[in-house]
Parts: sequence; C-alpha cells; structure tokens
Amino acid sequence: MASESGKQLFRKKWSVLLIALTIIGSIVSGCGNNNNEDTEAKKDLVKAEKKIEELEKQLEEVKGELVLAQAPKEETVDEAATGTTTHEPAPAPAPAPAATPATTAFENPIAQLDPAVVASEINKKAEADWVDDYEMQDYQVENQTAAYNELKAMVIDTDVKQTQIERAMQDWGMDFEMVQYQYENQMEAYNN
Repeated sequence: MASESGKQLFRKKWSVLLIALTIIGSIVSGCGNNNNEDTEAKKDLVKAEKKIEELEKQLEEVKGELVLAQAPKEETVDEAATGTTTHEPAPAPAPAPAATPATTAFENPIAQLDPAVVASEINKKAEADWVDDYEMQDYQVENQTAAYNELKAMVIDTDVKQTQIERAMQDWGMDFEMVQYQYENQMEAYNN
C-alpha cells in the first residue's frame, strides 16, 4: 500500500511540474513585441521559473520519501497493540507577540491575522493537498507554520517592505512559504 501511495505522490508531483512547464510555454509563446508586454511577460516567466524550482525541490523530497515509504517500517507500541495508526493535528502557530505602540504608519499584515484561523487554513490546505498522506500533511503544516511565524515576527518599517509583503500576500494568499520566498527575494534584489 505504501508503494501505491508513493507512486500516486510521484505522479502527482510530475503532473504539477508538467502543468507548470505548459504555463511557461504559453507565456513565452504569447509574448508580443511591445516593451510593456515583454516586461510583464518576463515578470510572469520569472514567477513561473521560481514555482518550477520550488516544485522540483518538492519532487526531489518526494523521491526521497518514496524510497523511505518502500522501506520496511517499524511499528510503535500503539500500532502493534491496536493495529492502527493515529494522526494528531498539528499544533496551532504561536500567538503574535504583544504589539508595542507604533510610531509609523507601517504594519505587518501577517501579524494582523488570527493565529487560530491561520492554523485552521494551513491544516485544511494540507489535508486537501495530501489526502490520506498524513506524513506529507504534517510536513506541509510544519513548513507553513514555520514560515508564518517568521513572517509574523518581521518588522515592517519602510514603504518598500510594506509594499513587498502586501504584494506577496496578494500573489500567494495563505501559502506562507511562497509569501516568504517572494518577499525575501524581492528584498534581496532591492538591497543589491
């Protein structure tokens, strides 16, 4: 059964990669000669390439997990006694630190989110993305929660930071790993 699940996971990742490549192909073929269109197409292409890099990383992780899934598994005491495994939901992200009086008009929009709602959304997305694959659900929840906590702790003290975090949230919603990735890359490019 682990082999079947691993194969499905492998097929799912490859299909996502193929879709991303198709999107990039359509973006490249749809580019016109207009400079504004070229600039916009280049931005779309860069976003798509970043997404492909992320998907390729995930694919490598899945390949490693597939090898692990096919290896014999040792049962825990509970599993051996009951013949079943249990899946515990991931803990809620840590609450936001107490706010101090702001002296500027800047604010971190991620720190404004309700941690309980964030935890619920992260869990729902993981369950939808990885139906019956509790290990991958836990992995996704841990990564999303870690990214959320790092983003929530950020100090937004310039217009550039405010604009970039808002844009990343607009582009990626509650996919905190991608929000963090886009924000950090934009700030790195700005600082160079």
